[in-house]
Amino acid sequence: MRTSNQDLDLSILRSSPPDGTELRQANQTFNKALADNDSLASPTRRYAKRMTRLVESQNAEIALLRKQLADAQEVIETRKKRTKGKRVKLQGQFVFSSEEVLKMVREAEEKSKEKKPRGRPRKRPIEELEEEAEEEEPDSSSSDLELELDECVARRTRSHREN
Repeated sequence: MRTSNQDLDLSILRSSPPDGTELRQANQTFNKALADNDSLASPTRRYAKRMTRLVESQNAEIALLRKQLADAQEVIETRKKRTKGKRVKLQGQFVFSSEEVLKMVREAEEKSKEKKPRGRPRKRPIEELEEEAEEEEPDSSSSDLELELDECVARRTRSHREN
């Protein structure tokens, strides 16, 4: 059985990227034509079969990468979209020096300033309380140690507040 050039779909060579099923059918037709042709050496036929498999796998990988790229670009575009502020108000304006545009920008900036808290939120300082214990007369030689223990400084932290 002889395969003619008319059986091979050469339009697939001009398409970028080729459709997966069309590529597979064209490769099967090509491999069948190689198997029927006895004039080609065996290494040439093996090379052609491997190349057709390589082209199919590369085509599948390209399709996956294009899908991933489209998804990533969609995510980036949604991040870039502005919903409020002066950029949204200036959208579609080509002359920025007019009084109306300047007024719109100032209003948008004032609204954004009203919403923004200034600076970093501060934590309340820790309060120190001195508690004096009842004074007792020292009885022993370790009186210095007892005096230090009697006059202790208690710290009240945020986690142990008294109500």
